[in-house]
Amino acid sequence: MAGLLLAGCGSGGGGGGTFTVNGSLTAGTLDTPMTQCTYIPGVSNAGFSDLTKGADVKIRDSNGKVVGIGELKGGTRFSPARCKFDFTIDDVPEGDSIYSIEVAHRGEVPFKRADAESLSLSMGD
Repeated sequence: MAGLLLAGCGSGGGGGGTFTVNGSLTAGTLDTPMTQCTYIPGVSNAGFSDLTKGADVKIRDSNGKVVGIGELKGGTRFSPARCKFDFTIDDVPEGDSIYSIEVAHRGEVPFKRADAESLSLSMGD
C-alpha cells in the first residue's frame, strides 16, 4: 500500500485565531493507475478506491486532537495514471507549529503551520 508524502511551502503563522489549510493530493502509479478520478461502482482503482470526492481529510494538533475536518473535492486527471484531488479545511485553530493531516484512513502526515496554505500530498510514484 502506498504511503502519503508531503511537500509544502508558505509563510509562518501565529496568534490566537484560526487559519485555513489548502492543498491537493495526487494518487496513482504507472504500475497501479487510477482508472477513474471519480468513484464508479464496479470499477477498480487499484487500491485507491477510498480516494474519491467526499473522502475525509482531518487535521490534528500536536496532541492528536482533531481540530479540522474537510473532504476531498472531485478528482481531475493529473497524468495518464494519476488523479489530483483538492481540499480546503477552514477554521483550524492557531497555536501549534506542527500539525498532522490524514486523508481517508491512510495515516497521519505531519506538516508545519507555515506550510498550511499550500500542502501537496502524493500517494504512489
